[in-house]
Amino acid sequence: MSKLDLNKLTRLGYQFWLPKRSENRSTKENLVFYVLNDKTLITGRKDEFKSYPRILPSIKKILGQADKEIKEIDQTETISKEFNLVIDFSQGLSYKATKTLKFDSLKLLIKDSTLKERFYSELKGSIDL
Repeated sequence: MSKLDLNKLTRLGYQFWLPKRSENRSTKENLVFYVLNDKTLITGRKDEFKSYPRILPSIKKILGQADKEIKEIDQTETISKEFNLVIDFSQGLSYKATKTLKFDSLKLLIKDSTLKERFYSELKGSIDL
């Protein structure tokens, strides 16, 4: 139904459910996926990775993979692969993985020192994966 028809019917007294917000769709389009050594998947919002550019090199360093390259991949590639470690800052998506670390957002992780300590210890424990 077009917006014009919807407006006409609303003026005549019909009531409708609120239209879905486009925020949900835009956040899914805003997601970015990185793979480290074809075994570690890192997901999150593109704008958060731009705000905190040192997080990816830090993750590489903690995992002992500093010499490896992080590649950006498409979401369709994540579906068919199985990963040893998934670091998920995007919420709501699930992946085939041996171990998954989920956080509400990268921004919250950076601001909370206890979460950072937990994140660091979890990553250190994942080196053997």
